[in-house]
Amino acid sequence: GLSLGILCLLLAFFVLAYSKEKVHRIWALFNIVVALWGLGTCFSGMATTSESAISRWKLTYLPCTFIAIVFYHLICSFCNLKRNKIFRFAYIQGFIFLPFIILSDFFVNSTIYVFNSIHYHKATLLFTIY
Repeated sequence: GLSLGILCLLLAFFVLAYSKEKVHRIWALFNIVVALWGLGTCFSGMATTSESAISRWKLTYLPCTFIAIVFYHLICSFCNLKRNKIFRFAYIQGFIFLPFIILSDFFVNSTIYVFNSIHYHKATLLFTIY
């Protein structure tokens, strides 16, 4: 997760530094979202208690929500496909999940301690729908 985060942030920096088109900025945004998710998984894996793991997993799933959405946006922009209604629907759906992820226990509410070192979260019904 740490190497993914660092490398994706570097790639996003270089893409933004030399960007000339909208697709480049979307590609940089995609790399930033993936980097935040990667860093989140790294810090979630370092949690020592179930409570800290739950809060870290919640923060990790905030950028994770937008990985597929931004990737779809990137591919459609790269292929010059106009899908504005689908983009709006996808981004709205992502933003609807954000408060449930961070503010409630419906998304992540407990962990399982595995391999004598990592607190993975248990999937809830809302996480399964997500």
